[in-house]
Amino acid sequence: MTTNVYELDGSQMRDRTAAHDYLMEAMGFPAWYGKNLDALFDLLTAFGAPTMIFIECADDADEEILKVFSDAMEENEQLTVIMED
Repeated sequence: MTTNVYELDGSQMRDRTAAHDYLMEAMGFPAWYGKNLDALFDLLTAFGAPTMIFIECADDADEEILKVFSDAMEENEQLTVIMED
C-alpha cells in the first residue's frame, strides 16, 4: 500500500482562516471542507491509507491547529505527523 506524503509549511498556518485555505489546497481537501478545527480533525482521522504529514516551521503555526494534527494522529493509526522547527 502506498503511503500518502504531505509537506506543509507552518508559516502558512499562522492565521486560522488563511491556514484552512492553505490546508485545503495543499492537502487536496474537498470543496465541502468546513474550514474549522472540527472539520480538519474529521478529515485527518478519515485517512484510511498510511499517511505522513511533515510540518516545517511548526513554531510559526497556530497552536490549536497543531493540536488538531496531534490529536488526529492519536486517533488514526494510519496517520503520522512530524513537526519540525
